[in-house]
Amino acid sequence: MTRRRTRRAFLRAGFASGTVLVAGCSSGEELLGEADDNSTLTATQTESSSDGGETPDDQEQSNDGAQTDEDSPALSLGELVWPMARYDAAGTGHNRSAVGPAEEPTEQWNIPIDGEPVTEPIASESTIFVATSEQLLYALSTADGSLRWSTFLEGTIGTPALGDGKLFVPHAGITAFDPVTGDEHWHYSGDGTDALTPALYARNQVFAGLTDGSGTSQILAVSSSGQRQWGQSNLSVGTGGVRPTKISSDGVRLYVTGRGPGTVVLNQRRGDREGSLDLESRPGLAVGREVLAYGGDEAGIRGRNDESRRSVLNNKVRDVQTASAPLITDDFVVWCTDTNPNGDRNGMMAFDLDDDTLRWTEGFSTEMPHAPVASSDHIYGTGREWLYCTASSGADVWQMRPGGEITSEMAIGGGKLYLGVDRESGHRLIALGNTG
Repeated sequence: MTRRRTRRAFLRAGFASGTVLVAGCSSGEELLGEADDNSTLTATQTESSSDGGETPDDQEQSNDGAQTDEDSPALSLGELVWPMARYDAAGTGHNRSAVGPAEEPTEQWNIPIDGEPVTEPIASESTIFVATSEQLLYALSTADGSLRWSTFLEGTIGTPALGDGKLFVPHAGITAFDPVTGDEHWHYSGDGTDALTPALYARNQVFAGLTDGSGTSQILAVSSSGQRQWGQSNLSVGTGGVRPTKISSDGVRLYVTGRGPGTVVLNQRRGDREGSLDLESRPGLAVGREVLAYGGDEAGIRGRNDESRRSVLNNKVRDVQTASAPLITDDFVVWCTDTNPNGDRNGMMAFDLDDDTLRWTEGFSTEMPHAPVASSDHIYGTGREWLYCTASSGADVWQMRPGGEITSEMAIGGGKLYLGVDRESGHRLIALGNTG
């Protein structure tokens, strides 16, 4: 298939200290350790329908302003501060080394963007990336929000992922960009027309859910150099033909979830379908230690390979409905809730990972539509128009209104929070932090 050319406008702004990213963003493996590839799941076994071994149908290189490897110094692993949606391939939403505002923050900068953010922001120390409903991908300076570069892309864009010196963007296929210059390394179409999931980078591979012109959904695995590894087609999640919306990984398996209950399990290396899990996984699943944590009307914690470990929230606390994907820290899991056991309609609640007990609840006055995220010592949650910061104990640290409706999850890095807001003046990407 020949790639249809798109309108491309690289808008570069003074990149005197530009850097190129190198391989090694966290994929949850340091958190989870190496899982046993032969370990069992309580699942319905099905035949594999994976295929692979193909090269990209069209690898095009833009040489306009391209840098050589010798010209581009490398970032250390610590500088990939928020490299993909939910921080890592496990979908934990927790960066132990990140520093966020410990006191009520002030706006450091705000930048108008063309269209509503349709992806979560991801970031290195120097650059933040976000895509919009106008099919534009932006690369902005974390220091002041100034434009590094931007480009127009075909199809619905999914949240990108950083790894192996590249920015991987799912849209009408998967495209790898130089994150510094915006030059294209390669594009793999795979007959894709739109992204269904964020990109997930793990072990020198990028994974993404795509749909084609016939409406068929697939999970595609492509190497960081653009070689097709495998594809799992005609993939629906749960009942009713629900399309995949999120992917998470424990280093051996991919867990594919949609907007309804149910999880499809794929072998990460081969793409074989290993079965399915009957979980209320909407709106997403995260992997931590030896557990799966999932959201939904019957959200809970479950052992990855041990059916006996199951802690459903409604067995512990009555009439609780979660409103977000879970946040997994080293010790506990946090959900945003529509109903809260302390009497508030909305809030956050934490369950202990060691003994499956309710650790704490924190009630708020607004809906909590986005999943919480965590830095080294703080948890951040978002209402429609409010931001909330709590300590790991659940104690309230600060609350604030950033102005306008919050339209994205947050990325954390360099003492700042990055998020999208919709104001009377239009859509903005903003940075919040403590001065000094």
